[in-house]
Amino acid sequence: MVMNASEYANIPQNRERIYIVGFLNKEDYKNFDFPKPQKSSKTIFDCTDFNQKVDEKYYYHNFKHYDILKDSMQNNDTVYQWRRHLKNSGVQDLIVTLG
Repeated sequence: MVMNASEYANIPQNRERIYIVGFLNKEDYKNFDFPKPQKSSKTIFDCTDFNQKVDEKYYYHNFKHYDILKDSMQNNDTVYQWRRHLKNSGVQDLIVTLG
């Protein structure tokens, strides 16, 4: 089963993982159910303090492709990322990585 952390861990992170469950006996298999997804109540603002200043190396303005990324950024409350020459914003208020 493919499970996403945002649906099972109440974190605003789009992190899908494949879970394979095996059983030695049929009775255990019959009694097993994967957990049901839950509505997430947390947002990126619950996990990140955007007002806290951190080391300069963590800011995109030091990134060599920052000008290209900056042109695509339209919202102050959205997390943007650069991945393999792709400019992405968070999907459904989720981000790919929480550090």
